[in-house]
Amino acid sequence: MTVRRIIIAVLAVSVLALTGCLVSGTFVFTDVFKMSITNGYSHYYVDVTDDSDWEDAVDNLDKIESIGFEMIMTNPNATDAVLDVYVSDPPSTATLATINEVETNGTLVLDNFKVPAGVSKFKMTYSQSFSYLMNVNKLKSLAEGGAFHVYGITSGSTSFSIDSAIVIITLNASATP
Repeated sequence: MTVRRIIIAVLAVSVLALTGCLVSGTFVFTDVFKMSITNGYSHYYVDVTDDSDWEDAVDNLDKIESIGFEMIMTNPNATDAVLDVYVSDPPSTATLATINEVETNGTLVLDNFKVPAGVSKFKMTYSQSFSYLMNVNKLKSLAEGGAFHVYGITSGSTSFSIDSAIVIITLNASATP
């Protein structure tokens, strides 16, 4: 009886799709990376455009639902580190090469996040990132293109690492087949 219900459900969805009804879905894209911040500065280029699902969804993009980060950080120094994260436009804009260029031309999305001194594997969860994110509309706008620059800037620390960072983009897409 269960197999029969599944077949009926698949047929019903197929009929709806073939008759021109709207087909929609939610997609989640991630980019995982590391950053070693030396002399207060580091850069990474987020790019999910080579993901085959992105290629399928981007033409029918309705809305970026959410974007957030998950990070695991290490601050081996004797003083607290303060992390700022900026973003900027994709390759049409050159990589911002100095802290001053980033602060002047980038968009601040994470401000004054404190990482305690002498801590290894300090974690910011995806859900926590929403409490710290700012300029979310600009971040979503950049995410619509599937690629953007991320810059980490620290103060109060001579060496600092983001051992693992994940940018998580959730979007809705729909199409009429």
